[in-house]
Amino acid sequence: MGAQRTEVEVRFEAARDGTQVTLEHRGWATLPGDHPARHGLEGSAFSGMIGRWWGELCSSYRERVAERVEAAGR
Repeated sequence: MGAQRTEVEVRFEAARDGTQVTLEHRGWATLPGDHPARHGLEGSAFSGMIGRWWGELCSSYRERVAERVEAAGR
């Protein structure tokens, strides 16, 4: 599988009400259509699946941070 890999870049920037987190996941073009990560999906169906996955993951991180901030009384 050699060159078949993706790369995730996460940037954190100060924002008025906290921190702006920007996430970019690239390199999907290196994975062939039959790669297991694609789950048999192509085009917008695949992009949508990956977008929903990252959305759910980031939402769970945001909820966890909010719980810790609340517990710390900030």
